[in-house]
Amino acid sequence: MELMKRFFASFWLWFAVYLAVLTGIGAYTIHLRNQMLSDETEISKEQESYRQWLEVAKAQNGSTGPVQRTVPTSSELPMLVLMRDYFAVILGASIVFPAIILGFLLLALHGVLRQSLDGKTSE
Repeated sequence: MELMKRFFASFWLWFAVYLAVLTGIGAYTIHLRNQMLSDETEISKEQESYRQWLEVAKAQNGSTGPVQRTVPTSSELPMLVLMRDYFAVILGASIVFPAIILGFLLLALHGVLRQSLDGKTSE
């Protein structure tokens, strides 16, 4: 009975750490998006710089530059479009992929620690 109580207490501790990390990742991603989209002066500066780069990229048709560029069709900043239009995908990926990796690592760490503790108590 004591072993079962210890297992469940340990399980809830690892699960709390897992949820805290994933919640932190999600909250930080949302914070970065809000910060990025709220700074209008920085967006306008970057937009002008991006437009200038587009003009240079259009001039590089392979004969004047080292490579032939494919000019982006949008005149908006790629990061702005990504954070504004595809944020659900960014948020989902930033939670799902770390959840898989962190889940595996915590499970492996839990198993290693449990095995080492069980080995010490049985001696």
